[in-house]
Amino acid sequence: MIILGISGFEKSIPFKKAYWPNLEEREYRISQGHDSAAALFIDGELIAAAAEERFSRKKHTGDFPV
Repeated sequence: MIILGISGFEKSIPFKKAYWPNLEEREYRISQGHDSAAALFIDGELIAAAAEERFSRKKHTGDFPV
């Protein structure tokens, strides 16, 4: 089985602020999508993994990995 896992949701905090405007400021950081990355597994074995910030040089980027 081949599994490709992708994480990254650009603008996750603005999205959360738009839909849940009454949260405390610290609660907005509890969201999915920070530190974008991708990983490839084949038959349960990790073949490759990479964090987007290694390529873009932007720490804690939420940009979708390319």
